[in-house]
Amino acid sequence: MTTPRHSKNDLLLGSPPPRKEDILFRADPSDFRANASLHSPGSEFLYDKGYRTAAGLLTKHVIGTNADKNIVVFPILYLYRHHIELVLKRLTVTGAYLVDKELSKAETDQLSKHRLDLLWNNFRPILEAVCKEVGWRPPAKDDIEGVDSYIRQMTDVDLDGQGARYVVSNKGDPSMPHLTTINIRVFADGLERLGDFLEGLDAGFAAMEGIKSEMHAEH
Repeated sequence: MTTPRHSKNDLLLGSPPPRKEDILFRADPSDFRANASLHSPGSEFLYDKGYRTAAGLLTKHVIGTNADKNIVVFPILYLYRHHIELVLKRLTVTGAYLVDKELSKAETDQLSKHRLDLLWNNFRPILEAVCKEVGWRPPAKDDIEGVDSYIRQMTDVDLDGQGARYVVSNKGDPSMPHLTTINIRVFADGLERLGDFLEGLDAGFAAMEGIKSEMHAEH
């Protein structure tokens, strides 16, 4: 009997199965273009920027090829949502520092959770306080109402960020049961606009944080 040249696994993507001697987390000097640094300056910002960038690339793939939309819709939903979550958390911490506010236990607890509506509710008074402290004009009412609406819509669809990650909840209920079809272009355009708004605040907060840190260092 002739021994098959390839096993079933060998045929998958044309690659051999995993081997115990394989080292996954390493650099490759012969493939330097694919080497990525995990500790670049500003890595705190690169985390959330990475999720937004990945979501945008997947969206461009779907729109440009009309392929895989029913597959990559789930990571697109998750990646954009997680980006917003990370930015809101950083804004809350940085803003509290700028106005010398000690976060309450409830506010601190929310920073380890995934409710966008609660994170936004915690951040709004901090935003108002920062604007007053540094002399900025507060965001326009229409802008705040727009963010309110976007955050509420995302919370209504996916309360804690798990809906796009798992087909059923930890209680065994179907994820996002009331959502059957979305237009990826429309969703991505909206989340890019929300991302631009929050990242604009983030850049301003970071600049003021740097100024305050320098002043403290001088004294």
